[in-house]
Amino acid sequence: MSKFQLMTKDQEDLVAMVHDFMGKKVDPYVDQWDRESHCPMEEVRELMDLGFWGIDVPEEYGGAGLDVTTIMYIRQAMAYHDAGFTNTFSAQTFGWKPVLLAGTEEQKKYWGQRLAEGAFWAMCITEPQSGSDAGNCKTKAVKDGDEYVITGGKTFITNGGVSDLYTVTCSTDPSKGKHGISLFIVERDRPGVSVGKHEDKMGIRSSNTTDVVFDEVRVPADHMIGAEGTGFKTLMKMLSRTRPTGVAPAVGVAQRALDLAIEYSRTRLSFGQPIGKLEGIQFKLADMEMKLQCCQSQLAYSAALVDKGIYDTLVGSCTKCFVSEAVLDICLQAQQIYGGYGYSKEYPLEKLVRDARKQYVNVLRVQATTLPIAVASFVTMVQFLMQGYLPSLYDSLGIYIPLIVVNCIILGRAEAYASKNPVLPSAFDGLGMGLGFTCAITILGAVRELIGAGTILSTGSSALVTIPESVYTPASIFILAPGAFFVLAMCIAIMNKIKAKHGMEPAQVPDYCSKDGSCDSCANTMCGGKAFAEEKKQA
Repeated sequence: MSKFQLMTKDQEDLVAMVHDFMGKKVDPYVDQWDRESHCPMEEVRELMDLGFWGIDVPEEYGGAGLDVTTIMYIRQAMAYHDAGFTNTFSAQTFGWKPVLLAGTEEQKKYWGQRLAEGAFWAMCITEPQSGSDAGNCKTKAVKDGDEYVITGGKTFITNGGVSDLYTVTCSTDPSKGKHGISLFIVERDRPGVSVGKHEDKMGIRSSNTTDVVFDEVRVPADHMIGAEGTGFKTLMKMLSRTRPTGVAPAVGVAQRALDLAIEYSRTRLSFGQPIGKLEGIQFKLADMEMKLQCCQSQLAYSAALVDKGIYDTLVGSCTKCFVSEAVLDICLQAQQIYGGYGYSKEYPLEKLVRDARKQYVNVLRVQATTLPIAVASFVTMVQFLMQGYLPSLYDSLGIYIPLIVVNCIILGRAEAYASKNPVLPSAFDGLGMGLGFTCAITILGAVRELIGAGTILSTGSSALVTIPESVYTPASIFILAPGAFFVLAMCIAIMNKIKAKHGMEPAQVPDYCSKDGSCDSCANTMCGGKAFAEEKKQA
């Protein structure tokens, strides 16, 4: 097992205590729980009693108040033995997190104490029609005097059948889309709350996953978390803070897979020697260790950022994507080393692959689409640069500008369309993007000329088109430049025609901007905060 070099003595003691408990109380029953899809609440509560109730609830609100890095180590150690058990343990305080971000002081004290006393608190976000699209919420909350009446259903709720409390995303104003979503605290024993079917999952089968139904459930108005309509923003802030600990159990699964593969390679004989002496097996083990070390390093970095109050969405999303993919690959490689035995339920690799697959399916697809869209708009240029070339001036005006501007227009507005806020770029947006990229790439082209890098269009095995050298002259730039800008202007004119047809003003500031500075949860990823800045200027 890899040793974490940066753990403090207290963290090492906590991790050792978790391993000891899991080895005695969980390992002997893991296979049985997996077969029966049994959630071992008695054992989970027994572990909680060792000082883990409200593990991430600040001490002033009655919890253990552990930092993100320590929680990350604990969850990795726990998942080394069983990922499903870890899921149940980890989700004890999931519904509390929005309260810590947006709740009143009274809510933090009262509900924090409930967690410290042994309550489980689930988060109800996912709905059948929306999956991971949290902004597509059909569960409604209608105000009736001093109460709200909640009607709807949630699915794939972790700890849905064992929790005492729920934090529920509800639409209080459907006309506003995701900006009309609010969060409510709902006790399980309220009339109208019921638990639906239990999911018969492929992996993490000892984790309780159910539907939760709300049939005209009445809750007091003081059960709302934050102001009405701020639920989606709070939700996005919460998720950006939980990514390092959320993906940590997967690394524990990968560590177990690697340890089992190493042990098996030492004892399994083939052609009169352990298979670990075969170079092909050694390469696999080395590759697995390399990926595991990268996962641990990335997790530690992400957790350290959150502990310092730095909530970087890009780092969090990249961490979840990379770790999820690497963990599944490590488990599959370990299964391959086991050969046919890796496919048998008599050996542990089959279960680890199923558990790792859950993380991959649940995370990779979502995070790959929520990485900042600005990264995607540079893909075309980066592909060329990775071939070892800098773009020439001819390249810039003839190829890069149209491709990059089109990327920006399409990718930069994709999320706006998904959010039912169809804002197309104005002429100002288009010209600004085009001129900005022109300047940047022309500078690269000038550097290319100075270092004599040659022309990508006419030299090398990766040449795109064969262009006579006589055409590639400074004079050609003055001929091509007007053409490139003419094409750009035509594209912008067409976009504005479309906008006019649909009754959308060609304004540079989208009309759906909340103008409250919540840029981190805004769909207009190309705005860069200018809408909020303009509002402040006018004020």
